[in-house]
Amino acid sequence: MTSNVTAEEAAALAEAATAPSRTGDVSTRDFREPRRRSDLDLARLARSAARAIPEIESSLRVWLRGAWKVEIDGVSEVNGRNLLEQLREPYCLLAFECGGRPCWATWDAAMASAATEIALGTVSVPEPKARELSTVERGVLRNMLGRAITLVAQTLDVQIKDLRSVAGDVQLELERADSREGDPTRVAVHVALSGALGDSTLKLYLAGIATPNVAKEPPPAKDAKKKPTAPEHLVEVPFELGAQLGTAEIPLADLLGIEPGDVIPLSASVGSPLAVYVDGVPCASARFGEHKGKLAIQLIDFRAPGADPQT
Repeated sequence: MTSNVTAEEAAALAEAATAPSRTGDVSTRDFREPRRRSDLDLARLARSAARAIPEIESSLRVWLRGAWKVEIDGVSEVNGRNLLEQLREPYCLLAFECGGRPCWATWDAAMASAATEIALGTVSVPEPKARELSTVERGVLRNMLGRAITLVAQTLDVQIKDLRSVAGDVQLELERADSREGDPTRVAVHVALSGALGDSTLKLYLAGIATPNVAKEPPPAKDAKKKPTAPEHLVEVPFELGAQLGTAEIPLADLLGIEPGDVIPLSASVGSPLAVYVDGVPCASARFGEHKGKLAIQLIDFRAPGADPQT
């Protein structure tokens, strides 16, 4: 049997296969943190949550006897267990039901302590310090933060039930945590608070969140006949439709050294549009998602900038 590989080339390939792979400057992603929604979807949720800002500011003004500035600092997907495992005493944790599943809210413990003191009549707190709260203080905190939590949840079309302050039983909350790490209906809404006591972030972990509907053109009338855009004899000709997330060009030595767990960076960034191909020819761009439990793409426009034909 003949071969077009010389003895020297064969030896070089064998040496490359046994050489350790090069890691380069690629940072490993924490796959415990889910990514199932696009950046556009998360931005829409943030805009929806922002509708609650005026009422939250008004509520805090009453509780804390002063002006507070509120902003939605971001919306992201979360893993409930990661949240609870990161808590350290003393902590400020509220638990509740949302979307039919257990959810939580956390706040800076020092800020929570100072806020309850102000709400109970203290004139000022020069230096907020984290400490365990009394039963009365936990009740005050639950009512104060419960208003903000409820307002944000309402803008996202979910309801809050059975709100309670958690004291010393985080392990029980861990047992209640949803194990579906990649559930896209569970999101974190970070509410930035700024006032006389300083700056902090109230982190809300909500479930059952649906992506806001985007206005679409009305569907055509049922009796409108769809006209083919191709000659009649070509309408039923099949074509191969594909979507490409990104590509990577790596040396043969790295290819031969690939092992399970290695990270290969692609040419596309997270959340960037996919190039859509028809028989290898780029024709459109789309975004990645799901439809009725299956992976799907949604066409954005009929341009695929920067995409090269597939060979």
